[in-house]
Amino acid sequence: MNKYRISDIAVFDRIWKDGRLVVLSESDHLLRRFGQVCVQRFNAGETTKEALNISEDEIWTLISGSGKLRLEDMRDGSPSFKEIVEIKMSEEHPGSILIPFGLKFSFIAETDVEIIQVRTHQE
Repeated sequence: MNKYRISDIAVFDRIWKDGRLVVLSESDHLLRRFGQVCVQRFNAGETTKEALNISEDEIWTLISGSGKLRLEDMRDGSPSFKEIVEIKMSEEHPGSILIPFGLKFSFIAETDVEIIQVRTHQE
């Protein structure tokens, strides 16, 4: 499932079936605590500020466009501490990416992009 140097990142392939893209399924066993779901839009060329969630996980699923998610492990004591991973996201290859808490991340939109973001809550 994971080919990235930061072991807690999970990348799941998704497929469109019967006009529907399942973003998150109970059988994925990803979230311990559900927080919120939102759709985020980015314009082509837009880069987000780096974010670091201290205790919340996020799952990102790109639904249109293409871009790159940059992740850096900021967890003290982690075997991949300070490792940086860049993951290409595109609608041609739909997928969901788990961003575990403790990873600093940013996103670069190559085209106009829409992403579904699912977050856990802090407690």
